[in-house]
Amino acid sequence: MKTAGTFKFSLITFIFIVSFAHSQNLDKLTLIAHYPLSSTANDTTGNYGPMDLTNTPFQDGGIYCNGNYIGTESDSCDAITPEITDFNFKSFGVSVKFKVNDVTSRKPVIMCGRYYRWLGLFTDPDTTVGLFLGGYFDATPSSSVKFTLGEWHEMTATYDSTEGIARLYLDDAPVDSASALLDHHHDNTFGITHGGASLVFKGFLKDFKLYSDITQQKMKQDSLALVALYNSTNGDSWTNNTNWLTGPVSTWHGVTIEEDRVYRIDLHGNNLVGTLPGEIGNLDNLYYLELSTNQLGGSIPPEIGNMTELTYLYLCYNQLDGTIPEEIQNATKIVWMILNDNQLSGSIPAEIGNLTNLQALNLSENQLTDSIPSEICNLFFCQYLYLRNNLLSGPIPSRIGDLTNLINLDLSNNQMTGPIPPGIGSLINLKEFRFSSNQFSGFLPPEMGNLIHCQVLRLYGNQLSGSIPSTLINLTQLHTLELNDNLFDDLPDLSSLSSLNSLDIAQNRFTFEDIEPNIGIPNFGYYPQDNVGEAIDTSVAVGQNLTLSVQVGGTANQYQWFKDGIEIIGADSSAYGIESITVSDSGSYICQITNTIATELTLDCRPIHVHVYGGTPVANLVNAIPDQFTLFQNYPNPFNPETTIRFDVKESCLVLLKVYNLLGQEVATLINQKYQPGRYEISFSASGFSSGLYFYKIQMGDFQSIKKMVVTE
Repeated sequence: MKTAGTFKFSLITFIFIVSFAHSQNLDKLTLIAHYPLSSTANDTTGNYGPMDLTNTPFQDGGIYCNGNYIGTESDSCDAITPEITDFNFKSFGVSVKFKVNDVTSRKPVIMCGRYYRWLGLFTDPDTTVGLFLGGYFDATPSSSVKFTLGEWHEMTATYDSTEGIARLYLDDAPVDSASALLDHHHDNTFGITHGGASLVFKGFLKDFKLYSDITQQKMKQDSLALVALYNSTNGDSWTNNTNWLTGPVSTWHGVTIEEDRVYRIDLHGNNLVGTLPGEIGNLDNLYYLELSTNQLGGSIPPEIGNMTELTYLYLCYNQLDGTIPEEIQNATKIVWMILNDNQLSGSIPAEIGNLTNLQALNLSENQLTDSIPSEICNLFFCQYLYLRNNLLSGPIPSRIGDLTNLINLDLSNNQMTGPIPPGIGSLINLKEFRFSSNQFSGFLPPEMGNLIHCQVLRLYGNQLSGSIPSTLINLTQLHTLELNDNLFDDLPDLSSLSSLNSLDIAQNRFTFEDIEPNIGIPNFGYYPQDNVGEAIDTSVAVGQNLTLSVQVGGTANQYQWFKDGIEIIGADSSAYGIESITVSDSGSYICQITNTIATELTLDCRPIHVHVYGGTPVANLVNAIPDQFTLFQNYPNPFNPETTIRFDVKESCLVLLKVYNLLGQEVATLINQKYQPGRYEISFSASGFSSGLYFYKIQMGDFQSIKKMVVTE
């Protein structure tokens, strides 16, 4: 069976041996020791100590065996391993690469145990290889496969007690097999180039490997981990604990065994009450763990990172708390990690970005805080990312666009801030986009028009502003668009999106020109909207003319003006004029705008507060011309609501008289015109003003003067 050619690297050799073991139905074999013997005596697996390489120097990429031996002929070896503990001699394999310089007799190359009791390999004068079994040389090999002197070859031998057969391969080709009953009576050591003075090996050796079936040991480890889970979660009170701790593990409720290992645990909704034990990490062959919808509390044990075969992890709908352990990064085969609806807290660990096989990550409905780590954008294969209903803050990672396989992205109901980055447009496979109920701000990037597969887009409950990008008309599969409760003020015509059957734009700053083109979209929620315009305070002297106006887009608008909440008869256009204004016209004005197309919305303009002051100044209160400019104290003072202000004009000039509040803000202009010399007075009504301290200031040419007055309640 030739599948991999000649072996040049130990890694390739290892991969081949595993493949070979599978082809021989010995896939339970596990590499437990590897001595490269190229420049070191150490075991690269780290399981065992170094070999004793007395009289075997490193040379030509291997160890050189020159015919010397140690001790007496009966127990001599040029190289020997330390004791290999926990070795299963009922099913195992050995392999070694060799290069023989010359062959004059059968030369043992490798053996298990020091006293010829076990499987061994030898070279033959006819340049073939054979099996060495239990203290005797096997018959002439049944295959004519030969090796070449002076070249590197690889010998592999396997033994399976259930078959009672040992097999030999040379460079991956079958050479020999023999029935064997190998009983182990001696220490667990392995010797290389065993022999006496006449049976020594001359040549080079490297890449010595040992394989063993560790299933039985691992199954014991698995069963103990299950017992720990049972005890830690009040197994006696489980809804279903059939056969647990009594019958064979394969009969325990919710446990699936494959190839003599615990492969699957499904105990969802089974009333597990307690904590996850650290021993659960010993289930290093577990593929599927489903413990959702129980009453598990405490933290997720860091030992979960030891579950290196774990692919599906479901711990949702429990009461788990504490942080997500960073050790979980070692469980690199996880594809689905579902931890939602617990009480997990702290930050999302950056190490989660090492789980590059993740396709689904659900951490929703927890108490996770801080920013989303940028490393989460390493999850290139992730299709479903759910982080809703946490306490996450900070911006969206700028590399979010790297997650190009995302189908569903849910960051809703957090405290995240900042803009939506343009890179979001790279998520071309996205179908559901949920960013609602955060504090996102700024404009929507036009790149969102690249999300051509998007079906659900939820952005409500943020502080997003500006225009909705016209590129959204590219989202031809969109059926739900929720933009309500933001600060948007411009909406394109989306009526061409035939799949769109739910559009909510309420509680924004849209007007009828945004709504009219979209009125035919099903389930269109467009009211209420923010008031239009800006609040205005204006002061007007008696007798002047005043025009109030409002500007609102739309083709079918209707207007109605109100003063102090009372409809003004006949004031039904966008502008309302008041001629020869009187004090009685003081008040708060608003305009309500309706529309004959968008009939469910009424827009109010922000209030316009009009203050009308006094009448025409009374002139020449004295016969003589004043000899100086003077501003007198108002009377009465304090007052409510009217007072009189008197002033003297020395010479013809422009007179400017204004009123200011305590903050220095102008609240009224009483006079702004030219006067002849004389004494004048003007009435000032503070109707509509709040009580408190005010200032009135007069300017007459170069003369200025300021005085205080008090409006009482």
